[in-house]
Amino acid sequence: MGKIPLSVWILGSVVIVCIVLGLRYLGNEPVRRRVIPSPWNAALSPGSGLMSCVHTSGRSIPETGAGGGEAVSAHGTGRMPAHDSSNELKQRLPNTILIGVKKGGTRALIEMLSLHPCVKAAAEEVHFFDRSYNYMNGLSWYRKQMKVAGPNDIVIEKSPAYFVTKDVPVRIKEDLSPDVKLLLVLRNPVDRVVSDFMQGQHRRRGEMVHVAKLSPQELEEMQATLTGKILSPNGDVNPKSNFISVGLYWNHLQRWLKHFDRRQIYITSTDDLVARPVEVVEEISRFLCLPSFPWGKHIVRVAGSKFACLNRSRA
Repeated sequence: MGKIPLSVWILGSVVIVCIVLGLRYLGNEPVRRRVIPSPWNAALSPGSGLMSCVHTSGRSIPETGAGGGEAVSAHGTGRMPAHDSSNELKQRLPNTILIGVKKGGTRALIEMLSLHPCVKAAAEEVHFFDRSYNYMNGLSWYRKQMKVAGPNDIVIEKSPAYFVTKDVPVRIKEDLSPDVKLLLVLRNPVDRVVSDFMQGQHRRRGEMVHVAKLSPQELEEMQATLTGKILSPNGDVNPKSNFISVGLYWNHLQRWLKHFDRRQIYITSTDDLVARPVEVVEEISRFLCLPSFPWGKHIVRVAGSKFACLNRSRA
């Protein structure tokens, strides 16, 4: 499962129970320190013939019912909008979505993918499919959140809450291209809980919290706060806690597999993204059928740094 960071031990051994529950529900495919193997990513196997590299850069959604045509809302009208195959540069609906997981490294991944000139990523998390007040705005609003792109570009957005929100798979299935591709980054459940919790602490205090600089009393208070968020009054892990429920990956993945062919979903791990970023992005590039790109020249490591740095120069 990888080495547990120091912050886990400092915050208390009570957190360790999360990994037991998380892996219990993850079934036979836990997050591993390597790219998730076949059959998870069988579509990437050379010559498998399982994936088509024909992109569908969104659908053409009429703004009005002019000419007797029926306007199409995000909630569907029982008919499928026509595929937009025009060659002009314009805002298009996504053909790829990074669906999660929260605190799994989704921002890092989308920044890496955006190095490719054919990848057009939304600047912010759109939260169209998981927030009803955005979803009610319709697909025309959603399309306006995307960057201008050509018909063969990869148009992508990332909203990590999609993975754990009940209605999202159905909405994406109904409203986007039937061959939309999904990306998913899974993280060690313990690391994810701690990272999620610490982000909340940063926001509450209005500044970065450095655990090593906290007093014993502050550490004790923080541990008590975390315990209260992940344990039931009787001391058992609370699966209804948002911190815990996000990490029950198999529960969520089963819901997605009811609506999407497994070959449409690429799954990797945070550990792999950190340890082997170039290899992971190269595999995703093949999954998305992107033109060849020198990823190794643009994703580089700096001596003494655990994480890769991005060289945005096109030279």
